[in-house]
Amino acid sequence: RNQIEGGVQQAASWTLLEELRHDDAQVITTSWRDYPIATFHNAPSQIDVVFTGQQDAASTGVGEPGAVPTAAAIANAVFEASGARVRRLPLTPENVLAALRPHP
Repeated sequence: RNQIEGGVQQAASWTLLEELRHDDAQVITTSWRDYPIATFHNAPSQIDVVFTGQQDAASTGVGEPGAVPTAAAIANAVFEASGARVRRLPLTPENVLAALRPHP
């Protein structure tokens, strides 16, 4: 359960906040101060995790699958709420607005 919750929280941070900034010549994100990352303050108070499968089977662990669908789930929620199909992370207000603009 903890692995799934941690994977979801980490992927939500990648999806909503984290971005390595650069210009044409170099990386301009040079320290943790310049790199936004989710903290405990940003974490949801609860993440519901439901396990399915064979109840009598030996546990083999779950690895890190919580991170895999998180960005897609958040992007689909943004689409449902706004109609914006955002194709660039992080899902900042600027990137959502850019996705709403007509493209030539």
